[in-house]
Amino acid sequence: MTGWKRRASWLLGTGTAAYGLSVLAMPGSLAKQCALEDPDAPATRLLAITFGVRDLVSGVSILRARSRESLRTALLVRGVLDSGDAIACAVLLTNPGARARVAGVAGTWAALSFAVAAAL
Repeated sequence: MTGWKRRASWLLGTGTAAYGLSVLAMPGSLAKQCALEDPDAPATRLLAITFGVRDLVSGVSILRARSRESLRTALLVRGVLDSGDAIACAVLLTNPGARARVAGVAGTWAALSFAVAAAL
C-alpha cells in the first residue's frame, strides 16, 4: 500500500475512534452537535453510547486491518454507516443549521471512506 493510502486510512481510523471515545466520554457533545433539546434525556444518552461504541469499534477495525481486503471492507462499512447517519440526520434533525452541519460532516466522512476504499 502506498504512503498516502496508508496515511489516509490511519487518519480515518484514528479520527473515527477518537470521535467515538469523545462521544462516550461526553455524551452531551452529540446532543449539542445535533441541537437536541435535552442532553440528559435517556434517548439522547442511548444515541450517544450507541454512536460512541460503534465509531470506536469501526475506527479500531480500520486501524487493525492487516490485509488490503480487510481494510477495504472496514472502510466500506465505515462509509455505509456514515451514509446512513447523513441520511437520517438530513431527514430527522429539526434544527436547520444542525441538520446541514451534521449531515454534511457525515456525508463527507462517508465519501472519504469510500474514496480511500476504492483506491486500495
